[in-house]
Amino acid sequence: MPATSSQMDVTPRFTVLDAGGKPHGAVSAPAVPATAWNSGNPATLGLVAKTMAPRIASLLSDISLAERKANPNSLLNRKPHVRLLPVTGAPGNGDAALYDQMLRELASLGPVVQTGAKGADFTVAGTVVVVPGAQGLDQVTLDWKVTDRRGLAGHVTQVNAVPHGSLSHAWGDAAIYAAHEAAAGVMQVIDRRIGLAVPGS
Repeated sequence: MPATSSQMDVTPRFTVLDAGGKPHGAVSAPAVPATAWNSGNPATLGLVAKTMAPRIASLLSDISLAERKANPNSLLNRKPHVRLLPVTGAPGNGDAALYDQMLRELASLGPVVQTGAKGADFTVAGTVVVVPGAQGLDQVTLDWKVTDRRGLAGHVTQVNAVPHGSLSHAWGDAAIYAAHEAAAGVMQVIDRRIGLAVPGS
């Protein structure tokens, strides 16, 4: 962390180096009094650290993004492989209907959808919980958990109220609508994880 200085001030400069000592970028802190810097004044050093931490984090993020863009195997440069696990917990034919529709919907949005684990970048697991509610309605909660090699990437949760027992046999259009909405949400989670979308979008 070299610093430039004048007679009165010091400008700390932070450079990111790789394992071989090659610089990949640098950021400078606001100038601080030379006497405070040279004496190791805790308040001054603390202020520099607080100011620079987010800037260094942003620089590291930019460096990482540039490296991934340069890697032909990066998910920024190829379609993600998404494994869809069997849906569980739905009454009637819901597990099979939702699974079949999610296969179609996810594939239509661009990723390579697969049922096996080999080569999968992401895994999607859907669970359904139906709870009898008030006024003759059932509350249906569908949760789609998205994971990758780093762990949990995100959840897509859908909550709807339907007439009691209406999903006890054939789901029909309900599976189509649910899968259409869920697939879009799953792809948002994947895009955020890859870095194709702004967090919170």
